[in-house]
Amino acid sequence: MRVPAHLQEVKEALALRSWVESKAFPRESYFETIDLCKERLGHHQPEDEDDEPSKDAIPPMLAAALDYEGRLLTYVLAQETMAIEDEARWGNICLAAGWVVLQLYEKACRNGEWPPDD
Repeated sequence: MRVPAHLQEVKEALALRSWVESKAFPRESYFETIDLCKERLGHHQPEDEDDEPSKDAIPPMLAAALDYEGRLLTYVLAQETMAIEDEARWGNICLAAGWVVLQLYEKACRNGEWPPDD
């Protein structure tokens, strides 16, 4: 899964992958949020579909959480590489970060790192 093309520049300019992979990022909390999102989205899936819900719905939910939490804003302001010119730009920054979090989650699932063994 790739970050959509229109968000690639934002992802690269802000080094969002490095931020999400850092020790300071609350990885476990966001991974649990993804698990909950997947579960809840399953309740809204059309009856004739047996597959897992579309993953495209998850990054906007993560974007809202990242915006609400405030850590992303602190990180972006410290970077000084991209101005937050308006609400649309900020929305794209949050959405790009949401996609990066989902990518990290999927990588952890493939590598057997998530969910954790209890």
